[in-house]
Amino acid sequence: MAEPDPRFGVLFEPVAIGPVTARNRFFQVPHCNGMGHLHPTAHAHMRGVKAEGGWAVVCTEEVEFHHSSELAPYVEGRIWDDADIPAHARLVDKVHEHDALAGIELVYSGHIAANLYSREPPMGPAHMPVAGHEPVQARRMASAISPTCAGGTGRPWPARFGPGTTSSTCTPPTGSR
Repeated sequence: MAEPDPRFGVLFEPVAIGPVTARNRFFQVPHCNGMGHLHPTAHAHMRGVKAEGGWAVVCTEEVEFHHSSELAPYVEGRIWDDADIPAHARLVDKVHEHDALAGIELVYSGHIAANLYSREPPMGPAHMPVAGHEPVQARRMASAISPTCAGGTGRPWPARFGPGTTSSTCTPPTGSR
């Protein structure tokens, strides 16, 4: 294998990101691939191939962290409750097999999500129509849903998902389950 051009040497230097260090500056940003929660093994292997190919940080696609913000029929990642953790753990393990860091893109779609699967009323910054073609009205969010909790359960993220996880309590929005 040829030596890299010295002009690009900085790309191959380790980078500290908070309490962890990426082995180089190749950061695979979050992008959707249509596998999400329906095809977790394929999703884990696809992200693992990216890590094997040299990416130092490999991120998931959008991952819905609360059932009141889902974009069905589009397939994304989910971490609504503890039942979703094994799929994400599989992805993390595949990425870690190649000494890469795994990242997760948490998303709360708010008034963009019509919640066609969960049938929960959408929530957003104000009472307003859902952006899209569905005849649905979003309600104003009464309190914040913290992305530091696992699926709104009030429990902290599992330690296996990496350093920097914190304990917090989720306050579900008024009227949600």
